[in-house]
Amino acid sequence: MTQTPSGPAGPVPLSGQPAPYGQWTPPGGPGHGPLPGHRPPPLTAPGGAPLAERSDRLLAYLIDVAILGGVSAVFTLPAFAYQLTLMVEWQVDLVDRYGAPGSPPPGPGEVLREMFATMAPVLRLYLAAVALTIAATYLYRVEMMWRTGQTVGKRAMALRVVPLGSARPLTRGAAARRWLVDGVAVQFILLLGLLDGLWQLWDRPYRQCLHDKAAGTTVAKVTR
Repeated sequence: MTQTPSGPAGPVPLSGQPAPYGQWTPPGGPGHGPLPGHRPPPLTAPGGAPLAERSDRLLAYLIDVAILGGVSAVFTLPAFAYQLTLMVEWQVDLVDRYGAPGSPPPGPGEVLREMFATMAPVLRLYLAAVALTIAATYLYRVEMMWRTGQTVGKRAMALRVVPLGSARPLTRGAAARRWLVDGVAVQFILLLGLLDGLWQLWDRPYRQCLHDKAAGTTVAKVTR
């Protein structure tokens, strides 16, 4: 029977017997540094796949931001163009009515009423654009995510969101919790977006961001 020596720091795995993360002991033994050329085992997700590199996660995030920004622009640019058109037409109308010599200037209340009446259709158009943008973001960040564990950015960088402590696939609820933190809450809580992204720099053992912790997930490299 093969014996595993023990020391003050716990069991020391023999050669060829990897220890789980957090129990790795340098090959030199407890209290000694690692032998030349020896490295700690790589961090892995629960299924055994290597964890995503932080640089890959950042690039995947930037790809997703660019895609969602383009979708938002498709909805909001027409509203912006319509607003400019109405403002120009309203200003031309004001000049026609009150620009003639001797014409009494409009009162402040009258100008405000006309401006609000002119902008009311634009406001409705902007609200519709915001609603469509939120719906598109939900479909992209939640529905697409829970079906495949990937967005377009994560697929491009060969990454996948995986749940912790379970062999089951990612659920819609977990995908929604991720989005509620890094897509919704960051819009209302100052500096949450920055803290959320930086959290993975010191988190162990799964390099989780705050939205990962809220959902019980991490991001792994897709193994081929």
